[in-house]
Amino acid sequence: MEIFDILRFAVDKRSDLTMTDAYTEVGNVSLDNCDMGTYEYGLSLTSIFDQTNKSEYLRFSTDGGNTWYEFSSEPADKTDDNPTSYNFFLENMSGDLNFQVQARKEDATGVMSIHFVDTYIRRVA
Repeated sequence: MEIFDILRFAVDKRSDLTMTDAYTEVGNVSLDNCDMGTYEYGLSLTSIFDQTNKSEYLRFSTDGGNTWYEFSSEPADKTDDNPTSYNFFLENMSGDLNFQVQARKEDATGVMSIHFVDTYIRRVA
């Protein structure tokens, strides 16, 4: 089998987003009718939050929003660009695949901006 017969890839690219204290979608990508295999899910983003001692929150779902996995970070300096990269693999996947990513800031204080975000799913085996 040719390698190009099995590779599948989908990406959602967004930029210049301003976050509130409510979760907002920053990425949503789907692959339909996938053959059985191992798929990599990933996100890469750069943000800035002009507050110290306040957190940025990200969460993601692979099951249409039924289950969310959340993580947070607290910027060390309010002028720093904060890079985030996260990826993981799911094996024995098939059918319709979806990866949703949402972000928010801790509360209404300050401005949190996402310069860019790439969300993707790709078949790796």
